[in-house]
Amino acid sequence: MIAAVGFLLAVALVSLSGYGIHWMMHQPWSGPFYHSHMEHHQVHYPAGDLYSAGEYRSSGLATGWLTFTPFVVLIGLGILAILSLALHLDLSVSATVVGVVAIVGWAHGYVHDAFHVSDHWLGRFAWFRNLRLIHEPHHIDMSKNLGILWFGWDRLFRTFKRPDEHETGDS
Repeated sequence: MIAAVGFLLAVALVSLSGYGIHWMMHQPWSGPFYHSHMEHHQVHYPAGDLYSAGEYRSSGLATGWLTFTPFVVLIGLGILAILSLALHLDLSVSATVVGVVAIVGWAHGYVHDAFHVSDHWLGRFAWFRNLRLIHEPHHIDMSKNLGILWFGWDRLFRTFKRPDEHETGDS
């Protein structure tokens, strides 16, 4: 039971962290993260040109690989410490939670980058096409749909826009 709670907590924290990191990358005070992410939005994938064929157009710090992964490691280590100390959990349970944090964190970056590749192999799956469709309004109104794998935080923080509320980019 404790492992299941730890797993759900890990997924929720990574999802919330992804939302928060993405929000931060839209704030001028985040410096190089902001500038690199604006390059992602305005140069590489502006509203009328959301997809590239074959590979993701990289924009340095804007990619999930470079910004999200270090934060995930820190979050994972924090969860490991909290679970081990506060709940007196076996190290293997805590390590499993950290592993879940790392995998979900990696998936955030990978899936986001895949959203922008028109012929990505994930495109064969309905769940992926649905997430991509929900992500499109974010490139039209950057204050909306900051989630990647789950848009529940957008609903909670009132930043969610249904895809049919905006014109979408190219498909």
